[in-house]
This record gives sequence, structure tokens and C-alpha cells, in this order.
Amino acid sequence: MNEFNAEIYRIKSLFNESRLYGNIVEACDETEALKVLRDLNYEVVKPGNCTNPSTNLECVKKIIEDSGKTFSEFDSGGYCKIVVRGGHTSGGEQLLMFTHTKNGFAWRFDYGTAPDLSYFGVDDKPKIVEFRGEYICVDTDIEVEYKVDRYKIDSSTPWVNATATKTAKHTLDFSAISQ
Repeated sequence: MNEFNAEIYRIKSLFNESRLYGNIVEACDETEALKVLRDLNYEVVKPGNCTNPSTNLECVKKIIEDSGKTFSEFDSGGYCKIVVRGGHTSGGEQLLMFTHTKNGFAWRFDYGTAPDLSYFGVDDKPKIVEFRGEYICVDTDIEVEYKVDRYKIDSSTPWVNATATKTAKHTLDFSAISQ
């Protein structure tokens, strides 16, 4: 009976925390863990941090934080992106994205009713529009210059690439974003 109990104890010991399901595990602190991962060529980035931060994105982040709006910050292929989602006071849903590369700016707007985009040279009446361009931080504001990139007549239709070349320029109004 003692041999049987000893065997049960041995089997149980294989699955305790010190062995972690059969593999002996040595405890280490965060610094040691980072060193091991980096030695194995892993790129380690804390959540919410980017491997190539940009001073322009820092100003975007500060302006958005000061406006009281929430945003996501994530790393995509080594480059930072900041995304703000919310409704618009005029109706519809919007997504604003600021990127690390070339001060890139993208704005997707899902309108409740089709807007007039004739200013941009778009004769169709799309309900979903993507604008692309560039941003620059000026004091406590973000100025954007953009044009229509592509659009959908409604959610069930394919994207249409815009051929319009006319651009618009204005200062973003974060108070118009409802979250």
C-alpha cells in the first residue's frame, strides 16, 4: 500500500506549480524574462506602447486626452497607430486613425444618410466614406488635410476607389465625437 501511495504522490508532483504540468519551471523576474525573450529574437513591447513612437503622435495623444475622449493605441508592424471611435453629433459612426508614418490620417465615416460629396468630385451618394490625408499638431489643435479615398453606396456594396483629387482642410473638433 505504501508503494501505491508513493506512486500517487509522485504522479501528483508532476503536475504541481513547481513542475508546471511536467516541465520544471524556474521563477524569474520581469528583467530576466525580457532578457530571455530578447535573446531568442522576440520583440517585446508593453501593451499600449509602440516600438517606433513619434513626437507627432505624442501631441495627438495629448490633444485627445485633453478633450476627454477615449482612444486605442497599438503597434502595427512596428509603427504606432492611434484610433478614436465614436458617433458624430450630426449622426452616423466615425473612426479616426492617426499613424506614425508620414503623419498619416484616415477617417471612416458611416453616415446615416448619404452626404453631398460633390465638393470632392464624387457624384454618387455613398453612406460609407473613407478619407485619407495628413495631420499636423498646431498648439492644442489637430489640423487635417484629406480627400476622399474610397466609398460604399451602402454596407452591402463593394468599395469604389475615388478618382477625386480635391482636398479639404480643417481643424478636428473632438467635441463632435460622442462616445
